[in-house]
Amino acid sequence: MFCDFVHPGLPGRCVCDGGNFIGCAGSAVVIFSLTTLEIRLFIKSWASIGLVVAMTALCVFALLSGSANHRANIEGKAEFLEAESARTTAFRQSLERLATGEDASNFEGRPMLIRDSAVLPEASLGDFAIGSDALYPSRVTVRLWENSASLFTNYQFENPTLLNLGRLDVTTVIVVILPLFMIAIAFDILATDRRSGRMRLLLTSGADARVILFIRLAVRHGVLLASLLIATTAAIWINTGDASLAERMTAYWPWLTGVILYAVFWSAVTGAVAWRNETSGQTASQLIALWALFVLVVPAIAVLVVQTLYPTPSRLAYLTEVRATASTADDGADGWIEAYQLDNPDQQIEQDESNTPYRSGYLRTVMVEQATAPMIKTFEATEDQRRSTLEWLRFLSPSLAAEAHLTQMAGRDTNRYRAFQRLARQQLHDLSARLGPKVLAGERISLVEYDALPRLQSSLDERFSKSVAQPRSLLILALYSLLAIALVALALRRKRLSVLR
Repeated sequence: MFCDFVHPGLPGRCVCDGGNFIGCAGSAVVIFSLTTLEIRLFIKSWASIGLVVAMTALCVFALLSGSANHRANIEGKAEFLEAESARTTAFRQSLERLATGEDASNFEGRPMLIRDSAVLPEASLGDFAIGSDALYPSRVTVRLWENSASLFTNYQFENPTLLNLGRLDVTTVIVVILPLFMIAIAFDILATDRRSGRMRLLLTSGADARVILFIRLAVRHGVLLASLLIATTAAIWINTGDASLAERMTAYWPWLTGVILYAVFWSAVTGAVAWRNETSGQTASQLIALWALFVLVVPAIAVLVVQTLYPTPSRLAYLTEVRATASTADDGADGWIEAYQLDNPDQQIEQDESNTPYRSGYLRTVMVEQATAPMIKTFEATEDQRRSTLEWLRFLSPSLAAEAHLTQMAGRDTNRYRAFQRLARQQLHDLSARLGPKVLAGERISLVEYDALPRLQSSLDERFSKSVAQPRSLLILALYSLLAIALVALALRRKRLSVLR
């Protein structure tokens, strides 16, 4: 049986066969009409508008929080470098006096007085995440009075629970809160129409339930993402910090790609569950369970597995070893001088009184370095194993992959801070190898030699000048999005009669 009709709410002449939709002369108009209808329903829903406003407010607050942290980091690092620059200038002036033959103190121009200060450069999207910023060092002063164990002592024993309190950033909003808002705004996209009878009217007017599902998901989730896009785009232009707009935009596009892939996953999951269930209560409960699984349970299990497989060595034992070794070095300095001479017969040790404190200080750091080196290697090996395992565990949850990608694009990932620590320790080792013989021989350093020394800041600027997206994290997000879309396609292959109820 054929029929030909025009529905007043859906312009365009439609043709059906036995109640089944075949075609519509104005199919584009039908889609436009359905979209317009959904927009009108959305605007009239105070709950939906409230969710969008709340989402926008959270994004703005998180961006302001991240911007304040970003500015504080920039100002703090600038003040630190300025203070260190004054000390470096004073030391260089003493070398200039020595070079011109002016009278100078016996304590001037000593290699042990050299300071090489540097800061970890702020990423161009540093205001988009706070992450582990307070837990790891971002500034350092390398000098021969320090050893690998003492360069970052203050950061090794802070309470991470206290440091994490009250810190909200846009990465947390996206990874944790955005899926909840997407669920809340779209869990009833089909169930409400079933109860009101609007679904039967739309279907008898020639619309397809699948098209209705996609349009409603696109409108509701699109508005949420649009609010997020507007807020973050405004932040790109306003909170530039010390980065150029071009640098921020270059990092923003990979960041936004990760956000979109993550949102596509949750949108597809929401649509599949809504299509499968007949009531909004069933849909909401199942979606909340999936959110808890991917956002809370799987990450917690992943961290537990990593900590169980690769437990962190005792920091208390580490600190005790450092203190005990330093105390032993102070008590037996003369014995260590003799032992060092036996191990290094080619190096001359000057015994003059003006060089004694520098010589003793250098040998003390050498002794502590040798004693604590195995423990530091154990720490670093454990961290590498934990990092490698976590990278593979990200395949278990899109939330883990999204958090890793967004945090890295913002320059707040732990790998960045660990690389900074390793470069600083390597710089200390290089300075010790280059200047140690001069300290023991009681020699001063010349102005030419000082200017030829490598600077840590140059290495940091070269290595951390750009934020590079993690291919693995983006790949995981893409795989999860494709998987969710495939599940939706599989669910939509059968047109459920329940949509009419």
